[in-house]
Amino acid sequence: MNSLISVMTAAWQRLVGPPERNGVSHDGEPGKVKIRALTWQSGAATVWPVEWVDWADPGGDSDVPESGVLEGLTRLGNRLLLRINVNGNRRTAGLEWDAPPSVDDVEAVLQANLGSQIRVIGQLDVPIRARPDRSA
Repeated sequence: MNSLISVMTAAWQRLVGPPERNGVSHDGEPGKVKIRALTWQSGAATVWPVEWVDWADPGGDSDVPESGVLEGLTRLGNRLLLRINVNGNRRTAGLEWDAPPSVDDVEAVLQANLGSQIRVIGQLDVPIRARPDRSA
């Protein structure tokens, strides 16, 4: 009976406990993470939905990035700049987070989903891949 309670308690804690840190489970096993769950500064802040890094045209609307379509992206070091089209208005939003996942992995998922709505992209999974130990 105690082992059943222990198993059920562990399962319940996984369901309601704190989220995995950018896709790495509590036991350290790699997995996957949804783009909307990426965090910055060790989990202190989520980075989704993205925020604009440019200004709207004078007199233009303050479009919401989530209602747009991903048209392209540019990598700047550990940051991705997303080109988003919202009702014909092209704007740029920034995406930067604490690894994992790597910038390479997120960039690959975004490149594969060019033309998709931003709100859909937030639901996509990014695999967390083990990186080879380069210290050897």
